[in-house]
Formats: sequence, structure tokens, C-alpha cells
Amino acid sequence: MININKATSNNLKYVNPLIGTGGHGHTHPGASVPNGFVVLGPDTRVEGWDACSGYYDSDRSILGFSHTHLSGTGIADYGDILILPKIGTMTLEPGTLENPDSGYRERFDKNSETASPAYYKVKLNSGIQVELTAKQRSGFHYYTFPENAKVNLLIDLVHRRDENTLSASLKVLDPYTIVGSRISQSWSPEQRIYFYIKIDKPLQKIYISTDGKNLNQLKSANSKQIQSYLELGEISNLKVRIGISAVDINGAQRNLAKEIPTWQFYETVDSSKELWREKLAKIDIKTENETDKIIFYTALYHTYKAPHIYMDVDKRFRGADGRIHTAGGFTNYTLFSLWDTFRALHPLMTLLEPSETNEYIKSMLIHYDQVGSLPKWKLGEKDVKTMVGRHAISVIVDAFTKGLRNYDNWWALGAMIDTMNRQEPELNAYRNYGFVPSDVDVNWSVSRTLEFAYNDWAIAQVARIFGNISLAEGYEKRSQAYRQVFDASQKLMRPKRRDGSWDNFDPFAAAWESPFIEGNSWQYTWFVPHNIPDLIQLMGGKSAFLAQLEKLFSLDSSQGNELPDITGLIGQYAHGNEPSHHIPYLFNFVDRNDLTRAYVKQILITMYKATPDGIIGNEDCGQMSAWYILSALGLYQVTPGTPMFDLGYLHFPQATIHLDNGKDFVIQKGNHSEPYLLNGQPVSGWQIS
Repeated sequence: MININKATSNNLKYVNPLIGTGGHGHTHPGASVPNGFVVLGPDTRVEGWDACSGYYDSDRSILGFSHTHLSGTGIADYGDILILPKIGTMTLEPGTLENPDSGYRERFDKNSETASPAYYKVKLNSGIQVELTAKQRSGFHYYTFPENAKVNLLIDLVHRRDENTLSASLKVLDPYTIVGSRISQSWSPEQRIYFYIKIDKPLQKIYISTDGKNLNQLKSANSKQIQSYLELGEISNLKVRIGISAVDINGAQRNLAKEIPTWQFYETVDSSKELWREKLAKIDIKTENETDKIIFYTALYHTYKAPHIYMDVDKRFRGADGRIHTAGGFTNYTLFSLWDTFRALHPLMTLLEPSETNEYIKSMLIHYDQVGSLPKWKLGEKDVKTMVGRHAISVIVDAFTKGLRNYDNWWALGAMIDTMNRQEPELNAYRNYGFVPSDVDVNWSVSRTLEFAYNDWAIAQVARIFGNISLAEGYEKRSQAYRQVFDASQKLMRPKRRDGSWDNFDPFAAAWESPFIEGNSWQYTWFVPHNIPDLIQLMGGKSAFLAQLEKLFSLDSSQGNELPDITGLIGQYAHGNEPSHHIPYLFNFVDRNDLTRAYVKQILITMYKATPDGIIGNEDCGQMSAWYILSALGLYQVTPGTPMFDLGYLHFPQATIHLDNGKDFVIQKGNHSEPYLLNGQPVSGWQIS
């Protein structure tokens, strides 16, 4: 771990959590610590695609403050345990964005809002000042009220679930303690959240509703629909501490006792900020451009929002099998958006967080041990199976080839093999035909073929290192499946039928149910990260490849733009979605590093801003930000699974990565003939290991 000197480590001041909360970034500005389960902050909306995180920058009313939030996803979830301080009337209806005063929503002054990684503050129009901070599994609220205010505290266990709440409970243990739970389903099924709340002023009365209409004086209730008001009388301020757990109420209580044991709010803020200072000090950049510092360090902050810890302080966690387990010698994580993050977030973490990378892999292997497959997209304890490919394999192999092997290596190889050989429709088709045909009952046939081929190649790398040559050769042969869907006459990937005939297709078309997931043929043709030299030959050699690649960046951007995910267009290159992210670096493979540098520079400058809409597409659990971090450092990894980084455009005169082994990795701008200096030495070529 890096030893941080507060006097010299000031990168925290450059972080603006409001970046990405507008446009379609879908980030959340709530208080958190690095990789924390709790993200405590405001919920402003629950409907529509831009409600995925629960917060949207242009909204001017707040539903309340909940304790879990996703960052940058394209599907909504979380938003657990909503709490809202109120003055006067008790109402159970939340109200609407258009008419906040029709419910318990509170209007607020945008100018009163302050957000930093560990702290959130806002003043509601009712005169209530709200301050929030958090630890990994716990949150801390501090409310200040206007004079002579009669205060109530709303706890809403219906929020963001409505009819999707399976069961909920709430119980007052004493005038200072409230406990409860919510079991619900949304994107992820059967999510369990248990909570333990302490308040520093005694409640006078408690009212509970189990039908959304009537409030009754009760001390406990069990129902699918629980909302509660705690009546506190005239008080000038109130502190609320809450622990949460996916295991049980006892776990929530222990989490709170360990992480926030006292009522010292600002001390808690300071200690949480210190955790962020440590992470943000891992990279230092030299530049006089203050805006670039804000963009860079906010991006670095976003890369620590996922994965998040998913176990209690006593090491218990809820597994993928629904059972309670105790972690033996590892930290359990969840929120693996692997189709997104295998590309840049996890390669970045092999540099910044090698120990945690091992923990991520152990968490995936435990998931495999419990249900027989590595996760595709893990949320809570479940695999929600979103997107295509099996990219836990990529994360494991990339770490393995870089020497990060603090887990059972043979177990990992077996898990990867079992995952790629499961009896699932898309995998069955892939194995039976050598590609996924377009006329079987499976969507996204071309995307699946390309990504499965890459996954097979990744397995072959580990098999070959282990000396199992026959196994490696078998997977290497399968990894050539991309050839089956490459049409040499068009120099594009396209859907193919079982009988070998081509489907009619529009290479610009991008629809949800199509041969390509969240993209089109022009964007997916380049996804052969494991064998770019062969793709070059399939296209007819370097000149033909270069011509097709240049054409991609010059095509009409308006064609085929049917999905909201396809944003940030340069021609048909779409930076707002992940399939395009490696493409600017492919110019390197045909000796045109100058074009790689030019396009990477253009993307860095035009598609990342220090504004709420400053992320061009969904932030996707750190992937969009990790692309920025690596690319601004002059690095990218076209092929996760090899210990090689490709060189691009260094956005700053100098950058230093402080490695966990105590060494520094210094990248500097050179001259025209030698553009890069690494630790003071010129680099030949366009790759480093």
C-alpha cells in the first residue's frame, strides 16, 4: 500500500462526482468509499432510461436518500432503504418530477449541492440541510432543521420496487433503534437487504403503513409494502447511522458497529476521504490544465465504483446458491459488468490493484464453485446473465499471463473450460457448427461468435502455459470461428446460416434483436483482438485493412444509429459503447501509430468533459473512465490475455504510476521520432510488456 502524505496528496480536490450524472452517463454522486457496497445519496427519479442510477442532474426535486446505487449501467437496480427527513405533513405518495408537491418529494436548490467522493450535501427547500457520508457497508446522515420544526423521518421500503417487493419487515427495538429487511427482485432476482438503524434523538411515535394508504401506530410490521414515519418532535438536528447486509440483521448491526461506531460525523467524513486519497494518489499527472486534472481524477474515481465488496465484517456473505458462506482468506466482491470491463477496467486494475485483482478472480471462482459457471454479469449474489461472451475468462487469463496467480490455477482452468462447454443454446450452436448461425433461435449470432472465439483463445493461453498442448491446440482451433462469419467480398463480418449461405443484412443496422449486440457490422468487424494479423490478411493485407479502417472513421454517422447506446460517433466508430473501444489502436498493426495517436487524442478531447454530460455514453461500471485513464497515459490493451500494452497518445507531458511493489512507472513525451519515454528510456515500436 502507498503511504500517503496528506500535505502532498491533493488529487481528491479534482474529483467532481457530478460528472456523468447528465447525458446518458448514468453515474451517481452519492457518498462512498472505494469499492464500497454503500453509495449513500439522493434519488431524484425512478422512471425512464436515465433513471438507472436513481439520480439525474437536471432534476430539481429529491425523493429521498437511499443506500445502494449503480454507477453507469444501462439497466436500473438498487436504490435500497430510502430515508427522507420531513417537516410537518406525513404523506405516502412520492409525487412526480412534474409535480413534486403532490407527494413527499422535496424540492432543492441546485446551487446548494456539494458532492465529493466521501461526502454529499444539499439544502432542501423546506430548510433542511442534509449531509451524508459512508463506509463500505454503512452510511451516516446528518440533518440540520430550521427553528421550531416538527420533524418526521420517512423510511420507505417500497421505493424503486413497488410490486417487485417480495417481502419486507420493520421493527422498532427501542426509541433509538430500528431494524428491518427488504427482499425484492428487479434486474437481479431475490435481492436481500437487511438494515440496522441508530438515531441520536428518541422517536416519540412510529407510524407504519402496509397498504400505501393508511398509517397506523405500530412497532413492527411484515408486508410487501412497508412505509414508515418516525415522529421526532421539535429538534434542531438529527444524526442517523445505518448498517446494511445481504446476510441478516445481525450482520448489519456488526457492520455498523465496526465501521461507524460513534456519532462523530465529520471524523467519519475525514477517514472516508483518506481512503479515496490513497487510491487517487496511485497516479500523478503533470499538467497545467486544471480541467484535464478534473476529468482525469474523476475518471480514476469512477474506476473504483465497481466491483464492490459483498460480505460482512465477520466474513459472511450470501452466495450465488442463495446460501450463507464464510469467506476463508479472501474478500468477496460483486458488481462484475464483465462484457464492459474486461476491456479496460480490469487491465487497469492489474496495474493499480494487483492484490484486489486476485480477490476479484477468487470471487468469480467461488461463484463457479456454487453454480457451475463463471459469472457473465454479476449483481448482488446472482448472475443476471446480461450481454454476450464469457468474459470472466478474459479477466482471469489477463491476470494469469501477467503473473497474478494467487488462487488455485488448475481450478481456474477447469472453471473456464466448464463455462465454455455448458449446455446452453448459444454455446451448443457455437460448438455444433463452429460458429453461431443466424437461423438458430439465438440473438446476436455474429457478436456471440466473435466473443466466444476470443474466449476460446484465452483458455488456450493458460493451457499452453500449463504444458497441455493438445488442449491448447483444440481451443486455438475453435478460436478461429471469426473466419466463419467474415465475408471477404465486403470485408465485413456478417450473419451466416447453418447451410453456409450468407444472410441478407445491412452493415449499418443496429437493432436490439439483430446479429450484433449494441452495435453493427462496421463496429463489430474489428473484434478479433486475439489475432489482428490474421484479420489483416483476411481483408487482403495491410493496405486493404488500413483503407477499411480509415473508411470506418469517415462513414456517415447518421446511418444505423437506432440504439441509444450508440453514441460518440466518428464516422461509424462509436465511442459511447464498448465494442469500438480498441479500434483506434488497430492503426498500430499497419504501421500507422500516427493515426492511432490522432484519433485517441480526438476522443480524449471531444468525448470527455468536466460537465454533468461529460461522459459520451453509459459509464458502465468504470469502463468508459478506464479507457480514458489508460489512453490519457498513452496506453491501451487491445488483447487482454497477453501481458502487452499498446502505445497511443500521451495526453500529458508526464505521468507516473506508483506500483504496489514500491516502484514507479514514469511515462513522458519524447520527440517526433521517439514519442515516448518510459522511465527515461526511449521506446522502440508501439507495444510494451
